[in-house]
Amino acid sequence: MTRIEWIRWAVNELKQSEVQTPILDAEVLMAHLLKVERIQLHMYPELEVDQRTGEEFAELIQRRKQQCPVAYLTEEQEFMGLSFRVTPAVLIPRPDTEILVEAILKWVKNHQKKDLLLADIGTGSGAIAISLAHFEPELQIIATDISQEALEIARNNAKQQQVDHQITFLFGDMIEPIKAQGKKLDAIVSNPPYITQEEMKSLPLSVIGYEPKMALDGGTDGLAPYRIILEEALELLKPGALLAFEMGWKQGEALQILMEQAGLENVRILKDLAGKDRTVIGFKKNWQS
Repeated sequence: MTRIEWIRWAVNELKQSEVQTPILDAEVLMAHLLKVERIQLHMYPELEVDQRTGEEFAELIQRRKQQCPVAYLTEEQEFMGLSFRVTPAVLIPRPDTEILVEAILKWVKNHQKKDLLLADIGTGSGAIAISLAHFEPELQIIATDISQEALEIARNNAKQQQVDHQITFLFGDMIEPIKAQGKKLDAIVSNPPYITQEEMKSLPLSVIGYEPKMALDGGTDGLAPYRIILEEALELLKPGALLAFEMGWKQGEALQILMEQAGLENVRILKDLAGKDRTVIGFKKNWQS
C-alpha cells in the first residue's frame, strides 16, 4: 500500500473510535515511522510503504484507537520549540505550561543578577527546567522528582538539549531534597498535581488511562501540593525571590489567598491562551526590582 492509502485507512479506523483529530494523528504517526516531516507525506503520497513499516503503523493506529496519546506512541513531545522524550512515566508537557516558563524567563531577563539559582519542583520530563536552561545559559537549576524513572527521562532530555551541565537532578518528594542542599534560592517554580479528586473521576481515558496519576491528583480540592510547598518554600528563598506555579483554571483566587497568607507579596495571576487563569506568581518580601 502507498502512503496515502495507509493514511486513508488509518483515518477511517480512528474516526470509528471517535478520535478527535484522525487526520493529524495518522499523519504524525506515519511521518514518525518513516522519519520524515509531515509535508513529505503530501509531497510524495504515492510512495509505497514497506511491509514492516505498514505493520508497525497498523499497530500504532490500534493503540491510538484505544485512546493512547500520540506523544506516548511516538515518545516525543514539542515544548517551547524543543523536542522532549516522553513515556507514561511522565506527564505530557502542555502548551499552557509555556505561560509559566515565559513568565520565569521575563523575570530572569529583568533581574540584575546573573548567577541565579532556581528550583523546579516535580520536574517530570524536565520540560520546564530544560527550557529555562536552554533560553538562559547562565541559569543554574535544581530539579526534583519523586519518580526515579521520570528523573532518568529528564536527565536524558537535558543531555539531548545540551543543558545537563546547568541542571542538578535530585530524587525526593517535593521540596525535601532541596532542604538537604542547604542553599538559598532565587526562585522556585512548579507545575504540581492540581486535579481535584472529583475532577479525576471525569478525566478522559487518554489522560487517566495513560498519564501518571501521581502527576495529576492534587487531593480533595487540588491544592494539597501547593500547601506542602508553601509551608517550607519561604525558608529556602532569598529575600525578594520569586515563587511561580501553574494551576487549574478554577484555582486562581484560592491559590492567590494561600500565597498571600504564606507571606508572599505582589501576587498576581496570569492567563493562558484561552484567557483562563493558569499561572500565579508572587515574591518573598524585601524584593528589589
